[in-house]
Formats: sequence, structure tokens, C-alpha cells
Amino acid sequence: MSETLRYPRPPEVALLGRGHNVVESSAGTGKTFLLEHLFVDLILTHGLSCEEILVVTFTEKATAELVLRLRKLIARLANLRADDAMAIAGARAQADTCWTMDANAKRLLGEAQLAFDRASIFTIHGFCQRVLRDHAFVQGRFFDEELIGEEAVFSEAFHGVLRTQVSHDSGLVAALEAWVASGKSMADLEELLRKCAGKEAAPLRIHFDEARLAQAMAAWQPVDDGQLKRHLKEAKVHPSTVKAILSRLVRLSEIITACHGDAVRFLTAMQSFPSEVRPDDRLAYLVEKLPTGSADASLSTLAGTVRELHEATVPLEVLLVERLLPLIRESAANRKRNAGLFDFSDMLSLVAKALVDPGPAGRALLEALRRRYRHALIDEFQDTDNIQWSIFRRIFVEGSDGHDLTVIGDPKQAIYGFRGADVQAYLDATRALRETGGTCLVLDRNFRSTAGIVEATNLLFNQNAEFFRRASGIAYDHPVRCGREDLRLLDESATAGAPVVDGAATVGACRRSSRVNRRTPTVLRALTPNSPPNVNAPHRT
Repeated sequence: MSETLRYPRPPEVALLGRGHNVVESSAGTGKTFLLEHLFVDLILTHGLSCEEILVVTFTEKATAELVLRLRKLIARLANLRADDAMAIAGARAQADTCWTMDANAKRLLGEAQLAFDRASIFTIHGFCQRVLRDHAFVQGRFFDEELIGEEAVFSEAFHGVLRTQVSHDSGLVAALEAWVASGKSMADLEELLRKCAGKEAAPLRIHFDEARLAQAMAAWQPVDDGQLKRHLKEAKVHPSTVKAILSRLVRLSEIITACHGDAVRFLTAMQSFPSEVRPDDRLAYLVEKLPTGSADASLSTLAGTVRELHEATVPLEVLLVERLLPLIRESAANRKRNAGLFDFSDMLSLVAKALVDPGPAGRALLEALRRRYRHALIDEFQDTDNIQWSIFRRIFVEGSDGHDLTVIGDPKQAIYGFRGADVQAYLDATRALRETGGTCLVLDRNFRSTAGIVEATNLLFNQNAEFFRRASGIAYDHPVRCGREDLRLLDESATAGAPVVDGAATVGACRRSSRVNRRTPTVLRALTPNSPPNVNAPHRT
């Protein structure tokens, strides 16, 4: 009878297990190693099938790599032999630090091998596409919907809206004429609208309050040139400035009178108003030059009226975006739905919307996904956004029936603005998981870099020097340690290169520079002179 073998269970895996988990993993600290062993642990220790585990990675390449690594590890354990370098005889290890490869474990691993092709290992878009396809009937969608590029359908909707709806709106027609008269093209407008459409999580900083502008226009009183000129001179305003103020006020009065209280026409007409400060801030000169603290009540009233007009006036771009973008979005959505099409953004938003639908379709989808998945492993979670987080929160966190979520990420590596990635969403999500009693783990051993590189990086990222602003919510309170002291930088002859110099003085000088973030790669290269950039040595990622 052959001896039962055991295989080391990584201590980090033993700390996590079931329940919600937050893993912070700096570069090179073995997060993929942890992820693949945690997947196996959920099968061997917690009795989940591989089909009950959802794995979400960041890119198609990372997904393909993880599939290969998981398949290889499961096969290795299912067929563990005594001559395997990692195999341990049963009497030489504690059960809680190893997986025991007994008959039950081999059965579970054998079942995992057979079912592995049905395992859910996706990018976030791949996962949402699968949800939409598998549950098309419940959601009232076509079974053969086609994925298309976002730009093509947006361009069609843009031109369709211009031909149909805008052509019958005199205010928008005037706004478009002013846009073209300013030297910009329809292609420029389409590009502006597309960029705004891709930033749903980051709304416009200013908005067009039509009622406020109309009220400010109604409060305007005709300008008496002679009387106003006298008041300005009494307020000791320079004669050349008086002349400039009067000419602008006359022009402003003409525009307001001609618009008859129409705020949209006013914004359009203001494109011809003189502007020395910024092209989109045409009343700034009057706001700056009109005396506000004058003892003359009429001057103070005029200055207040101009200021209110200035604050209620927005750039023409804001008007066009706010009026056109909803029409284009509605048109694009109708076109896609009628033709059975969807784009990358639709994948996420449609799933997120369906999961919060209180109707039968929404409840059916949520129940189906909760029946299918018991635990989710989300990699590169620092590049999430509010829509992605809402999907995982709805499925795995808001229920009370044993669904668990493990997120792995590093806010220091967040790709700000990539497809709307929002590091604040990551911080909010991890805070929420901690508040539910989730386990927190920091991977603090770097297996990829030499000790000198790790030391130099820690000097740069020293939290006491506030490399990351504390108000940002991003910290480096757990500096990494070198996990492979045997790693050495090699020169071209494959011999040990020059030792890493003491970089404290260089790092200090770099910190004093306002360009510290942009100079970091250069500084790190300077700390390792005469050495190639890569280390040809085994490592775990």
C-alpha cells in the first residue's frame, strides 16, 4: 500500500479561506501564486467545486495564463508522486500546514480536472458577456447579440440625431452655427461628445442652469452711457478701462435685449462677445473691472447683476453636451437593442442594471448567479470602478447565504482613468469588506527583485515622507521585504554585477524635486549602475 503524500499549503492561503478577504499585493509579491493555490484550497479544504468559483482577471492574456497555471497545479496534485520535489511524507508534516492527498482529495481533484473546461475564469467584460448570453431569455434580449465597437454606433447615432431631432430645434441649430463659426468642426463636436459619453462615472464639473440664467437676464437694466461713465470716473476707474467697460456693457445690453429672455439664444450670441481672459469666460473682464465696493449704489447693483450673469453663463460646449448627449445615448441604445448589438460598456451596465431590478427578471438573474457561484476571486481589483463593484457587491456581499468575495489589488498600481477605473471605488469597496468582518492580508515579500532594488524602492515610497498623500487613502504602511536573498543582478558575462549603492542621498534629493513621480524610474536605474535591467532567475508572480 502506497504512503499518503502531502503537499504544502501556503500559510497565506490558510489565513484566508472562506469569508470575505482583502489582499493587498505589491508588485512581485506572488499574488498569482496565492490566487491559484487559494482556488485549489477552496476545492480541497472547503468543498467547493471548480464551477462554483468565479475568477476575474484584468486582461485576456492574464486569463489565459491563469487557466494554464490552474490546470497544471490541479493535475500535479491529482497525480502527486513521491519523487515530486514538493511532496511530503505524511508523518513529516502537520495536517494544517499541508493538503493531504488521500482518496477523497484525489476524487475532488479528479472531478475538478473533468469539470475544468466549464470553470468561470474571465475578464470582467467576458464575465458580463457570458451572463447576458446565458440569461438572454430572462432579460428579454436576443440570443445571438453581436459585440460591436463603441465608436461606430456612437457615430451613427450622432449623425442621426443631427438629421432628425436637432434640425427641428432652432436653439440647437443656432448653437451649432455658433460652434462652426468659432472655427470648430462637426468632427470636433463628435469627439467631444464621445469623450463625455465615456466618462459616466465622472460627470461634468459645471452644468447649465437655464432658469438661473433667464432670471439673471430678466434682472438686467438698460445702460445709461453718460451716467455710468460719470459714476465710473467718480470711482477713480482709469479712463481707458472706462471706455472698455462701456463698450462691453453696451454690447451685452444689445445681446440681452435681442434674446427676449431665451437663455439658450443668449449663450449662443455670447460667442461673439469680446474675451481677453479665456474664450469660454467672456464676462470675466467686466467682473474684474467693475468696482464692487463702490459707495455708489447703482455701480454696486450693476456689478452684482453682471456677476450673476457671469456665474450663470456656461461655455457653449456645456450646452451642447447637456442637450445632445442624452439624445445620442437614447438613439444609440435603441439602435443596438433593435439590431441585437452591444458594446463593451453595455456589458457591464446591462448586468449591473439587471441585478438591481426589483422585478421578476432581476430576481431570477440574481438567484441564478448565486446558485452558480459561491466564491469569487477578483484580481487587479485596484482598477475597478463603481459599476464593477456594484455587480460583485450585489452577488457576493449583499446576500446572507454564504457567498464570499476575495479581492486582490494594489492601489499604488491603479491605472487612473483607464476605461473609467476609479481608485476611490477600490478604497470604498475594501472598506466595506472590512466592515463586514472580512480578513485583511498584506503580501510583503517580493520574490522578483534583488534586496537592493527592494531597499531603494522602499526609500522612495517611504510613507513618512508622504510619497502618497495621506488624504488620498493610499498608503505604504507595510514595506515589502526581499523574499529571495539569493537573487543577484548579473552583468553580460553572467557574473555578479556591481553592488547596489547606498541610494539614500540620491532618493533624498529626488524627493526634494517637484518631479519625483516622473523621475522615479531614472532614480531606480541610477541606484543599480552597470547592471542590466532584467534578472534571469525563477520567481513567482
